[in-house]
Parts: sequence; structure tokens; C-alpha cells
Amino acid sequence: LATTRFVRAEPVPGQPIVADTVTRLVWQGCSHGQTGSQCDGAASFVDWKNSLAWCENLSWGGRDDWRLPNIIELHSLVALDRSSPAIDVNVFPNTPHYGGGMTEQNAGQFWSSTARSYNDFALYADFGSGFTHFYKQQEGRHVRCVTDP
Repeated sequence: LATTRFVRAEPVPGQPIVADTVTRLVWQGCSHGQTGSQCDGAASFVDWKNSLAWCENLSWGGRDDWRLPNIIELHSLVALDRSSPAIDVNVFPNTPHYGGGMTEQNAGQFWSSTARSYNDFALYADFGSGFTHFYKQQEGRHVRCVTDP
């Protein structure tokens, strides 16, 4: 019996949300900088500290309790059966990733809230390849916020 893992809804026009039936988390359907049912526009690059603040201040899909996901939560979105992008594009359309016309080296890399204790590093997940790594918090990465059910 097959079940649908992700359930996409649009409680506010142009602001899709995605419920994960496995983790029970609710995700912002579009990346920072994108809007609309198909997440139109270019996804923004934001440094880590501004990513944290942006999620905490976000009002999206009728909710205002968003936060930046930790690395385990963020990595749960990686689709291990695909790459470029390594995410379900049916529920997360237009997710940026390196290649496919995007040549920015950091394209598809999304910040997590998980910081390292040295050198001002934080962890990110790459939805081009599916791997996770860390880099300087001052660098720009993409942002997708999460909230609890």
C-alpha cells in the first residue's frame, strides 16, 4: 500500500506549504525569494544570521511560527533516488540546484540552524547532490523555513 509522503496545500494564494507525513513537519513550499504556486522568481542567497531572523519573522501560508530547520530536519527532504535536484520537484517546484542553467557555485545549498562551535561555521544541505557540509556563516546560501504541525 503506497502512501503519499508530502501533501502540498496553498492556504494563502501564492504561498504554498508542504506537510511531511513521515516527520510531521510543515515546510515552506518555496525557497526564500520565490512566490506563487510554482515558486516563481529567483531564490535568494542569504547569510546564516539573516536566514535565522528571516524564518523567525516569516508570515507564510497563514502561519507565523516558522524557524530555520536543523540539519537533520533539512536533510529529511533529500530524495536519495535522484540528483540535480535531489528533492521532490512535484511538491517543491523550482528548487534551485547547481546545473540546469544555474551556475552559481552555492546554488541548491540551503542553510540549517545547526552551527559549528568553531570558525563561525554552520551546516547546510545541498539539493543538487543530496550531501550535507558546513561553511562560513557569512556566506550566502538558500533558505527554506519549517514549522511544527
